[in-house]
Amino acid sequence: MGKTPRAADAGCAARLARLRQAYARRLRRAREAQRRAEATARACQRALAIVSHELRSPLSGIESWTHVLERQVDGGHPVVRRALDGIRAGVGRQARLIDDLLEASRAIAGRLRVAPRPLRPIPILVEVLQSLRAAARAKRIALTAEYALGGARVAADPDRLHQILWNLLSNAIRYTPAGGRVAVSVRCEDGRVAIAVRDNGRGIRAEFLPHVFDWFRCADATEPAAPGLGLGLALVRRLCELQGGTVAAASAGENRGAVFTVRLPLAPDGCAGVRWAGGHGPGERAGARLACPPP
Repeated sequence: MGKTPRAADAGCAARLARLRQAYARRLRRAREAQRRAEATARACQRALAIVSHELRSPLSGIESWTHVLERQVDGGHPVVRRALDGIRAGVGRQARLIDDLLEASRAIAGRLRVAPRPLRPIPILVEVLQSLRAAARAKRIALTAEYALGGARVAADPDRLHQILWNLLSNAIRYTPAGGRVAVSVRCEDGRVAIAVRDNGRGIRAEFLPHVFDWFRCADATEPAAPGLGLGLALVRRLCELQGGTVAAASAGENRGAVFTVRLPLAPDGCAGVRWAGGHGPGERAGARLACPPP
């Protein structure tokens, strides 16, 4: 004998009530898990910021005393000079790592600040190339740049653009073997300025390529020849996004090099940008080429 309509309705209502209760329980558990995860993330961000500041303080003292010693032993024994150079280089590397940690904590917390304005990217690129010339020469790496921008300007924060270029170029030098090549090209492309950093170094495995811009991800964290925390490229992506730009990576595979391309919006005056007196700014000659060849 079949159920009456009233009994069937009562059964449906009971099942719906049970489903609602089960849904409410799962929703409560999900919200509680989200609260715990957010609290853990905040605690990690605070710890990261505190550790970074605590590490920065002794480094500042080491750097200051290194400068004092350099003045005292000016023209002294070559071994002493080499030791001081090693200390200064080590302090510089640690300072940059701490800066990256601080920037990562700000980015994860959503506190990174950028102040875009119209600017010419080539002088900033030239400054970055000059700062990395010694590192390239130490590995006999040919470091070159080509561009055809005229007086074009981008809408970018100058300090952040410097940070983006320094991270990409220093990474390229780090992962390129001695005697290799690192090249930068800059051009107008579909209403944007495209800056491509290309090397013939270690390349990127196909399975890792989708994760290359993830926080704290390294292609091989156990590789002693190229240590890192997986912060630089993640910072590059976040800084590009905050300025209305993008960054993309491409590689044909391991030991086949890589290309990182940053695209930033042109300033309102576009590729017609305001030129320097005489036509172009310093180092902004159309089709110009810079080179830091191996010694």
